[in-house]
Amino acid sequence: MKGLISFDLLRLDGYMAMEVEELEGKLYVDTQALKPEKPRCACDAPDVVKHGKRVVHFRDFPIQRQETYLRITRQRYRCRSCASILLERLPFIDDDKRMTARFRDQLFKDGIEMKFRLGGDINGVKESLVRRTFKEEARKRFQTYTFDLPRILGMDEKVIGGSPRFVIGDVENRLLLDITESRKKEDLVPYFKQWSHADRMKVEVITQDMYWGYKTLNEQYFKASTIVIDRFHVVRYADWAVSKVRQKIQEGAINEDRIELKDKMELFQTRPQKLKDEEKAEMERLFKKHPKIEEAYTLKEWFYKIYHCKTREEAENDYEAWRRLIPDDMKGPFSKIFSFMRESRWRRYIFNYFDHRYTNGYIEGLNGLLDEINRGGRGYDLETLRYKALLKYGDVKRLIDIYTYDLWKISPEEREEILGTSIGHGISLSTFERDLRAGAFW
Repeated sequence: MKGLISFDLLRLDGYMAMEVEELEGKLYVDTQALKPEKPRCACDAPDVVKHGKRVVHFRDFPIQRQETYLRITRQRYRCRSCASILLERLPFIDDDKRMTARFRDQLFKDGIEMKFRLGGDINGVKESLVRRTFKEEARKRFQTYTFDLPRILGMDEKVIGGSPRFVIGDVENRLLLDITESRKKEDLVPYFKQWSHADRMKVEVITQDMYWGYKTLNEQYFKASTIVIDRFHVVRYADWAVSKVRQKIQEGAINEDRIELKDKMELFQTRPQKLKDEEKAEMERLFKKHPKIEEAYTLKEWFYKIYHCKTREEAENDYEAWRRLIPDDMKGPFSKIFSFMRESRWRRYIFNYFDHRYTNGYIEGLNGLLDEINRGGRGYDLETLRYKALLKYGDVKRLIDIYTYDLWKISPEEREEILGTSIGHGISLSTFERDLRAGAFW
């Protein structure tokens, strides 16, 4: 069924909708240029002539929820000098995606603001098209991604898709700045080289875990900063020691006790102040039954209390006192702490905490949220997750939107760099977490 159009259906400057035809539930809008744009050949002596026409279809916004295509009889041209075949210019079309640029931009915007599935439902397309369009357009914007380095820089990692990824944040302002593909030093070197020496010198403190690659990288590129080992990554080994004692007792226990100890392993990881009354009673019962677990638990709590010290000197003295208290049969389970507390390893950086009391606690909290994304966002790979998190919550702006450039007066290489550079300001984790809890992200 065909129908003539008596109003501006398309709202495309320089183009007019002539007729609408419905075929198999789809709408085809015959579209015509008011002044067709003849292409120019890039050869040295262009001589372009008409060379037939071809009917082409491009996806556009649905009309009254019907799948809609612009049907264009596109003029073809041939350059008599170099024999190249050229096409009539259609500036509002994305030829690669076979859709209008405005429809592409809408799918990209909806991919940022809502679930991909919902974006597909609203626009009458498959979820996969929204996801693919979002990823391709985001990749163009993130050819170069940068941000201002903060005063207190946090470095951590998160296993996503089975591999450890590098997570970087602004500790002081509790902002997630970026997540990258790899935590390996050889991959992070070019990442940090994007900042000048002067910018890197502004970083005063870096909090990190006990990954030697971060340490060597930081000492090379952030010479003015103090490295602080995040306390979470220190005290966790005291919990690990309690687990080793429990496991050893478990191995030699009768079946009933073995099952009971395995079921109670989370109880032994709980701090005393967080225990409910019934849990305290249960723990006391188990301690009477297994006094070695009580001994390990007590040593663990004493180790935790080192972080209550007010000065570095007090903390170092308390650690030495704690170390001397460890009985011989407990030195094995607590051996990892003795190892990383050596001067040649992490001791100096661990006690730096008492001069610069910063932690990566807020990033550690993000780890649970990223787990939620992985569970809820079926099909989310790291690249998609990173783009969506930064674009939705990170106040990311393209360089071209911040500064004014005359793109026709610069080289194609400079133009590509400007168009592909985005600047971020970090993700507010409180907002991110709220939407994640509400299921509004994936």
